[in-house]
Amino acid sequence: MLTISKPLSSGQAQTYHAKEFTSAEQNYWKQGDAILGEWQGQLAEKYGLVGAIDAQHFARLSEGQNPYSANELMF
Repeated sequence: MLTISKPLSSGQAQTYHAKEFTSAEQNYWKQGDAILGEWQGQLAEKYGLVGAIDAQHFARLSEGQNPYSANELMF
């Protein structure tokens, strides 16, 4: 089932990421003690995001910034 929710602010997205994806107690994607989360898709490719999700890169993206340079993204 698909549930559509209201958009999250940058801060809410970062809090959700920290609580739901990086917390070993809350993350059902983990295998053993390792939390597996990796970049996927065309935009990840476009920005050179590969491998494990880095919290700083996620935070920058949620604020509309390039994950490496922190320059504002233009859409």
